[in-house]
Amino acid sequence: MKFNQTAKYFEKFNVKSDLMGLAIGTHGSNIVKAREVPGVTSIEVEDETCTIKVSGEVSYLLSFKYF
Repeated sequence: MKFNQTAKYFEKFNVKSDLMGLAIGTHGSNIVKAREVPGVTSIEVEDETCTIKVSGEVSYLLSFKYF
């Protein structure tokens, strides 16, 4: 899924490399669940930089980094 930089809200955050597997979940299960959150328009995971980008149409997306 392509990161939506034109969305009303977006957040980019880094995850420690040893925790990327936990952040992504088994077979991407956490990413799949996050994509189902109402208002989320895209999530991009960059494995090589351990970066996760979330975009959407609701302001609570900015709190994703605290999960």
